[in-house]
Amino acid sequence: MLARKFLFKPERVGLHMATILVTGASGMLGQHLVPMLKNKGYSVLTPSRDELDLSDAYATSEYIKSNLPNFVVHCAAFVAGIASSKTIKHHSLDANISMGLNLIRACVKHGVANMINVGSATVYPNEAPQPLSESSIGDGPLEGPIEGYALSKYVVYRACEMANEQHNM
Repeated sequence: MLARKFLFKPERVGLHMATILVTGASGMLGQHLVPMLKNKGYSVLTPSRDELDLSDAYATSEYIKSNLPNFVVHCAAFVAGIASSKTIKHHSLDANISMGLNLIRACVKHGVANMINVGSATVYPNEAPQPLSESSIGDGPLEGPIEGYALSKYVVYRACEMANEQHNM
């Protein structure tokens, strides 16, 4: 469930006027994705961290229940940077995994079957064959300096795969 341009076509599933929740809307990817979606006529939910604390399972579930988006694009992530990642690996690991799992569980619980998790090139091993393919994900050691972030993105990637297998997300 990596984000791919060709996958994100709500109109393919009859969602011409879909409501799309974009987590991390003010981040690097979100700030470009949101205007594009709005220009295409979609209703876009862009909650701030204060409005939606993804680290809080109950708050995440309540937000999904109250808004029932047709699609969720999960861009939010704790990114510490290379220097910080060396000293606080556990924080990005905890934060990103809990945010991703809370969102997946809330979507499953409230019947939101369309979720895209934005991945990262860090889930590929350093020596992955080129061009990259999803079959290489997790097939070797992750990037050392940002290992906590890389591992968190890999865990959420796998959790999305399992949710897709179990709940057809």
